[in-house]
Amino acid sequence: SLINHKANVAQTKNNGFTALMSASLNGHVSCIDSLINHKADVAQADSNGITSLMYASQDGHVSCIESLINHKANVAQTKNNGFTALMSASLNGHVSCIDSLINHKADVAQANSDGATALTYASEEGHVSCIDSLIRSCSDQK
Repeated sequence: SLINHKANVAQTKNNGFTALMSASLNGHVSCIDSLINHKADVAQADSNGITSLMYASQDGHVSCIESLINHKANVAQTKNNGFTALMSASLNGHVSCIDSLINHKADVAQANSDGATALTYASEEGHVSCIDSLIRSCSDQK
């Protein structure tokens, strides 16, 4: 494999996009596990502050989210403007990702620099099932 031939798992494109981010965005759990086992940085962000966990959340890859979190991805890590993986899942209507992130202690009330929360994004996009999940999790935490 390329990794066995000393391929650099930390290599980035000009915007800081890594192989781990690509695997996360495209739903390739086995690639995520392999890259992390070869020392890919699960916390690394691209030039926009987007992490592998945010990419997995954006495209609805729950198994990737679980793998990244099992490898110590921080569910509270924010993009440059305070945007989180939970906000990404909410914006894109991925209720299973929302549930996974909340199960791993993502903060439903966390707001970005504009004051928007995951609930704001789900509401803007009309994702009723996401809204229900976010509200239910707030009730469960009381």
